[in-house]
Amino acid sequence: MFITTLVVFLLFPCLISPEPTELTDRTWKKMLNGHWMVEFYAPWCSACQKFQPIWNDFSTVISSKNLKVASINIEQYSLLSSRFRITALPTVFYVRDGVFRQYEGERSLKSLQTYIENEEWQNTDPIPSYLAPNSLWMSFTASSANVPELVKETFATLQDEYGLPTWLVYPITCLTVILIGGGFGIGIVSFLNTLSDGVSKLFKKSATKKSTPSSEDNGLNDIKEAIDDDEKEQMVRQRRLET
Repeated sequence: MFITTLVVFLLFPCLISPEPTELTDRTWKKMLNGHWMVEFYAPWCSACQKFQPIWNDFSTVISSKNLKVASINIEQYSLLSSRFRITALPTVFYVRDGVFRQYEGERSLKSLQTYIENEEWQNTDPIPSYLAPNSLWMSFTASSANVPELVKETFATLQDEYGLPTWLVYPITCLTVILIGGGFGIGIVSFLNTLSDGVSKLFKKSATKKSTPSSEDNGLNDIKEAIDDDEKEQMVRQRRLET
């Protein structure tokens, strides 16, 4: 068996590819199905360059398991770094049926294998659903980060495809940016106003409840007034008797 495997490896090296799958901004959602280990890297990152051979070896060693190994170049697909909240390189995620966990172990082949084979990923807390890369909030964040790219594409389209002169493209682009920014600003201000009104109403209700005397307090006050009236009457009777 070993000799056969060796012969196949020597004669047909293309059949055994150590290279991980390269995911893009259009194909990254493939990791939502099945089991994946995904690395985020940048070509200029020295730590990523040192880790690359280990990652390739891990892809080869783990190929017999029900696991797919992939890589994402954040320099080429910078929007994915915003969606996944990448703050350090290289960053590795373990994705199982759409649930994301960030790998925080050693950057060694043995640690990566142990993490999968011994199911050590179960000891890692999953990323909350509202912060998951496929959540609505992170989609909005990625879209917001994409606004400059959309502006550039609009500028190039107006100039190249429609043949508009530069002096006309600039004001159209500026007006588009102002409208987008104004829309975001109005939405944020409206949200904050609604939130502040709700909070102020809650405080007013709680203050009213504290200042309004309860029925028990009213009853006690009536009893005290009645007692005071009786005492006054007794004092008046005593004075009359004395006189």
